[in-house]
Amino acid sequence: MGIISRFFSRYERLYSTPEWDTRLPQDWPSTIMTLTIQDRLHEKQGRSIARWTISSDFVVYLKRHYRLPFRDRLRALIFPTKPASPGLQEWHNLQTAQRLSIPTPQAVAAGEWLKPKLQLSSFIAIKELTNQLPLHEAIPKAYQTLTPIQFRQWKTGLIHELVRLSHLFHSNHYFHRDWYLCHFYIHEQHTTQLPTNWEGKVTVIDLHRMTYQRIKSLLYRSKDLAQLLYSSDCLGITNRDRFLFWILYRRSLPKPQLTKWFIIRKWKLYLRHDRPNG
Repeated sequence: MGIISRFFSRYERLYSTPEWDTRLPQDWPSTIMTLTIQDRLHEKQGRSIARWTISSDFVVYLKRHYRLPFRDRLRALIFPTKPASPGLQEWHNLQTAQRLSIPTPQAVAAGEWLKPKLQLSSFIAIKELTNQLPLHEAIPKAYQTLTPIQFRQWKTGLIHELVRLSHLFHSNHYFHRDWYLCHFYIHEQHTTQLPTNWEGKVTVIDLHRMTYQRIKSLLYRSKDLAQLLYSSDCLGITNRDRFLFWILYRRSLPKPQLTKWFIIRKWKLYLRHDRPNG
């Protein structure tokens, strides 16, 4: 089918797991974009995310994209076999991250529709990380719960795991592009005890912007690490912790000083954007 024909036609691409298929009616593709869900609903610029309790043991976060930018619609028209929408992009990115042995939440369904005259929409359903907290909440909680010695040991183990996850992405030329503490989750019980081994206990979320890049890898790496540095301004984190992360991370870098310069430069840009009058 040529571009002109696709411009006036309609297609859909749907993915789902058996767990999803056995719990939803067969006509779910026709209702998923119009379903009303109010639990923890956030809506912004043609997209929404909400918590959907399908059953007591099956809770998902449903991300829907109703109106997408022209570049995405044009990409869907020109490259019909590639994921053009955030829903399918995150579906494929989660699979890639899992192949890299990066802990991620489980996506159970995703879909993309291209309707006549470039009307593109998509969705993805991701299982809830039950009883888990983002690090920007978990770290202050551990700080207030553990003894000072325990908390120092706790942070050291966590920092090693964040370095390991960063290397899993970056050494394979993948970059998250939203590498903030709020996109790392740990189980709530790990804020009150010292895990014997942190490996595999930190889950990475929100991979819709993840990208593969070799030519500009230095810039993308620096941006990821600057985002992590920027988000580290929370209760319980000290300069000693930031220094330890950098010492551990830099060991695999061919030009650590150049990377550090880019990280600091980008971090300062984030600060100026956040506090323009400061």
